[in-house]
Amino acid sequence: MLRVENFENFGSFFESLSESLLPFKARLEGKDLGFGEAIDPLKSPFAEGSRWSMSWCCFASPSSGTPRHHRRELTCMKQEKAPCVILPGFGNKSDDYVEFVRTLEGRGHRCYVVPVKRSDWWKTFKGLRTRNYWTGKLEPNMVLDWYFNSVRNTMQEAEENESDGFNIIGHSAGGWLGRIYLHERIPVQKNQLVKTLITLGTPHLPPPKNTFDQTRGLLTYVNTRCDNNHRKEVSYICVGGKSLQGKKWREGKFEEWFAYQSYGPVCGVGATWGDGITPLESAFLEDAERIVIEGALHSPVSAPSSWYGSEGLIDKWIHHLQ
Repeated sequence: MLRVENFENFGSFFESLSESLLPFKARLEGKDLGFGEAIDPLKSPFAEGSRWSMSWCCFASPSSGTPRHHRRELTCMKQEKAPCVILPGFGNKSDDYVEFVRTLEGRGHRCYVVPVKRSDWWKTFKGLRTRNYWTGKLEPNMVLDWYFNSVRNTMQEAEENESDGFNIIGHSAGGWLGRIYLHERIPVQKNQLVKTLITLGTPHLPPPKNTFDQTRGLLTYVNTRCDNNHRKEVSYICVGGKSLQGKKWREGKFEEWFAYQSYGPVCGVGATWGDGITPLESAFLEDAERIVIEGALHSPVSAPSSWYGSEGLIDKWIHHLQ
């Protein structure tokens, strides 16, 4: 599919369209030219000022994660693989997933990233003013409505453009936020649009009762209201990383000590294995398919070449996308 947007005039549109057909013309003439040789998406006339991604026979819109409006589309070839809606994790912004989007689109999956700014997460701290925060009984609608509104808008955009449905990929907290959305926010008649929910390094389970709950009751809410009676129409895949074992101070490297500090509040045990932030004990749901990736780290920000969505590691789970 060739998506057409941000053109100043129809002349530049047809010039770019002619350019996109060069590989086909070359093959008819017996020349062996690939897309990368004939078309460079970063140099094409309509890419100025934007970062564009290219998948198989597809010019995708800017992979910045921002909403796409006033879209005009010219369909050249039907895309066989289902698109993906990406839900950012706590503290992340949409732009953190630019390379992830490139990788997915390079494998044929068009992407829609829920638009989130890093500063948006400060909105969750309004929960500090509530009694529910201090009693550990926070509910998502008290602090996360802004996130669900962004998810809703992105889902609606995906629905308008992807009549055959789409996958949801939730990174970190985006995984359990996706579970809430599926169970409480999406109309039942639209369940069939969501094919798969894949969670990457998501802490699904609430901590033990004798451990301080950093989510102040949100994970308890998720697992009480959105229990393991999964949507029958949706395949649930949980991916966890085994890259760092938590160790106490002076017993290991700094990153192992940091992992120890991260794992403890999540599952009650610091000296365990995980992705540096989420311990394996918390990364899986009962009855969901489990995938453990050796060497996978948690974040695309701190570990862009060795997190779940990086080249090489993504192949451990991408085949579950429909």
